[in-house]
Amino acid sequence: ETKEIENILRSYPSVTDAVVIARKNKNADAYLCAYIVASEEIEKFMIRSDLQKRLPDYMIPAFIMQIEQIPVTRKGKVNIAALPEVSVHSEKEYEPARNEMEEYAVTVFQEVLGVGKLGISDDFFELGGDSIKAIRVVSKLREYQIQVSIKDIMQYRTVKELCMHLNNRRNDTQCEQGE
Repeated sequence: ETKEIENILRSYPSVTDAVVIARKNKNADAYLCAYIVASEEIEKFMIRSDLQKRLPDYMIPAFIMQIEQIPVTRKGKVNIAALPEVSVHSEKEYEPARNEMEEYAVTVFQEVLGVGKLGISDDFFELGGDSIKAIRVVSKLREYQIQVSIKDIMQYRTVKELCMHLNNRRNDTQCEQGE
C-alpha cells in the first residue's frame, strides 16, 4: 500500500518524487515515513491534512521529510539504508507547561511519542502521533484522572489546545449547587 501513498504524494503540484517506507522506533513500534522531493518548500501540515481526507488513518505517514533527492542503488532501486533517519523534534519555540494538567499531558505526550522535550504548543501529529498513539494518550491520561476522548486528541492537537478544551468543558458542565 506504500505505492498508493507515494502516488498520492506525487500528485501534489511541487512534488517531483516520493517514497514511503515502514520503519521502527526505539520501542519497536512500526510507523510510516514519507520522503518527498519537491521543487519548493512543502507545507507538511497541509499535505498531512489532505492525506487524512483521502486515506484511512493507518496509511497516513507519521513523518513527512523533504529531501533533495531519493537515493538509489546501482540497479536503480530505492536505497532505503541511505535515506536519512527521522529526527523527532519540534521546530516551534519551547513553551513550558503552565499548570498541573498541562504537566501531566506533556509527560504523557512525551512518553507516547518518544520525544525528549515537548512544549505545550507542539503538534501531536507533527511529532509522529497517529490514531493508535492517540488511544495510548487517552489511556495514560485516565491514569491521571483526566478524561479525554480520541476525538479530542485528533481535534485539539497540542497540549495547550487540549487542556483549554478540557477546562472549557469542565466549566460548561458545572451545575448550580444551591437548595
